[in-house]
Order: sequence, then structure tokens, then C-alpha cells
Amino acid sequence: MQHTWWLERFEPDEQAFLQKKYEQESSAYLKGMRIALYVTVGIPFCTALIYYLRYRQSSLMYQAFFITLLLMLLLFFIVAFFSYHRSVYDLKRDIRGGQKVVESCSITQKKFMPHNNSWHFFIDSSVKVSVEVSEEDFQRLEVQDEINIEYAPHTLEYF
Repeated sequence: MQHTWWLERFEPDEQAFLQKKYEQESSAYLKGMRIALYVTVGIPFCTALIYYLRYRQSSLMYQAFFITLLLMLLLFFIVAFFSYHRSVYDLKRDIRGGQKVVESCSITQKKFMPHNNSWHFFIDSSVKVSVEVSEEDFQRLEVQDEINIEYAPHTLEYF
């Protein structure tokens, strides 16, 4: 089966869902970066103190401090960049874009999960392997039926 997909505007509840997720992710990102910045500044001070106590030379202490500070800042910026792009950037792009992808795909398998009392369709989508559905949809639809799934284009967040 050939997959067809198209773009549609977000519905207000989908926009609100992504906005809430963005606020949670950006808050967690900022908290993590604050802690990382404390470590970035704290380690050079500890290194300088160790060098001073061991060698009793302030020139070595300053060198150790600045070299460690430069290395830690470089590491901090690399971690901050990749962490931002991994967690926050794609959510921001989805919210700004305001569109979702609607993909038409077929049900390949139906499964009931007794351990958490949920119903799932396994689908032949390039993005999702399975989707959780209601009991009514599970009873109503059969294998090889076509369904539409909706997700954000950058984060692939399923609606």
C-alpha cells in the first residue's frame, strides 16, 4: 500500500498540548543548564584550589583555573547546544509551524495488552509502529482497514 500524507492546521487542543509540553521541556532544560553552569564554574575553582594547596604557587593556580574554566565552558556550550536541539528546538518549530501531518496507513495487527488493560493497533506507518486505541475502535476496525494518524512533523509527537 502506498502511504499518503498531508498537512493540516493544529486544532486548539493539540496546540495547547504542544505548548504545555514545550513549557515543561524548556523548564527542565533551563534547570539542567543552571546545574551544569554551577558545575562548570565550580570545577575550575576546585582545580585551582588543589593546585595551590599542592604546589603553593599562585601562577600555577591561575593557569589551572583558566585552562579548566575554558575546557569546562567549551564542554558546557556543546552540551547546551545538543541538549537544546534534542529537547526544546523541535517543539518550538512545531508550535511555530502550526501544522500537523495526517498519514493514512493500514492496520497490520490488533493486540489487547492485559497487563495495562489497553488496546493497540500495529500499523504500517513510517513514523509509528503502534497506536493505542479505545475499546470501541478496537472492536469496530479490522486488520487491513485504513486509518489516519496525526502527528507533529518535527517532534513526531502523536496526537
